[in-house]
Amino acid sequence: MNFSLLTPPKPPAPCKPESDGRYQTKDATSLLGRTLASKLSAMKKAADGTSNVTAHELASTLSEIRMILSRKGLLRGDAIRAEAFLTKVSETSGSGGNSSAGGSGGGKRRKKDGGGSGGSSSKAFNFVDGSPSTVGHGIADDEGLLLISLGRILGAGKAGKSNESSPFPDVVIQEASEALLAICRHVTTYLSSTSRCSSAEYELLLPTCPQLLSGLGNTATNLLSVIQSDARASTMYALASCHRAASSIVNLMGTRLSRSTSTMDKIASSALESLFLANDNSKHCVEAAAALLAIRPLAGNADGVPPAKLWTDAVLRATRSLTLLLNIFFPMHKSALKAREAVNADDKSWVDFVERSLTTQAGRTNEFVRRFEGYSTVLKSLLDMEGYGGYRAESYVAFASVPLGNFLDLVELMLAF
Repeated sequence: MNFSLLTPPKPPAPCKPESDGRYQTKDATSLLGRTLASKLSAMKKAADGTSNVTAHELASTLSEIRMILSRKGLLRGDAIRAEAFLTKVSETSGSGGNSSAGGSGGGKRRKKDGGGSGGSSSKAFNFVDGSPSTVGHGIADDEGLLLISLGRILGAGKAGKSNESSPFPDVVIQEASEALLAICRHVTTYLSSTSRCSSAEYELLLPTCPQLLSGLGNTATNLLSVIQSDARASTMYALASCHRAASSIVNLMGTRLSRSTSTMDKIASSALESLFLANDNSKHCVEAAAALLAIRPLAGNADGVPPAKLWTDAVLRATRSLTLLLNIFFPMHKSALKAREAVNADDKSWVDFVERSLTTQAGRTNEFVRRFEGYSTVLKSLLDMEGYGGYRAESYVAFASVPLGNFLDLVELMLAF
């Protein structure tokens, strides 16, 4: 009997350093960064008529890359390069090869622009002017190039601004966001293990995640402006993917994002606007936005408030928003007067809009339904701790408390109907 078909193929030979000390991947099929960068370059030339690469081909390439990343991770299990990269980071920073991967944001405080702590592995990185070696240290250059390419699609760094529309179609934005989501989920899943690959992948992401998060905020804002005039299903799916990718970054980075105040505010603003979308394709987008708002406490804030306290505050805000909503539209409960007295400046303009501008029953009903569904979805995501994966995220809110008094008042109000 011939057992050749049952014999597994030989594993690929591990990569070895070249004469200049750099590690070059021998298998051309694993050069995901170079493949994506070449597609992006060809698509840019296609606009000038010098190339025939289409958006569909670029999206197909991203889809294939996403599947590889979800199974094997950014370094695709190359333990030799992972160890070399961590050694290089240790030598450069002088703080230990795996110091940042094992902590939850300790060490030196970061600058307000969201850069990490320590050596060059945590320096701010420009997605347009930088080189892959800035991130990859000459060892993981292709992975650095992959992150650069994803950043350019998602508007990171100088590649995009919140007031400029993306040059890429919805399907490309969606696939790029899902690829970034796959990278972050893989690292989050295996970071608590002894995997050196996951530790190296985490170090690779450190200097890029704040800017990737900012790019996702810009892209989400642009997509929302498009939805206001044309709520296409493809745009909704792209927006939902942006929110999911942003959630995965917050879950992975945790309090390392505490100094990225403007970025987190931008992300939260786009998620809050998405929360009240109401059309046939908005359900998955609302759920992704709610999950992003629910996971935001993990990032902490510049004032040093712990995530557990921020989670409690988020539950309290969602509870009060639902209570105010019910009392504004159905002011027949004893808590109606108290709820009106507690209206803050942000809610006052909305209350005035409801009382003065919504004159038809259909308009009032639509406003009530979309607000109720949005706030209740956020509250559910907070209580379920949706997206709080990983060994650190759960410990962040282990000592959080639920504002039972406000919560029970809301339950009583809902039961009064």
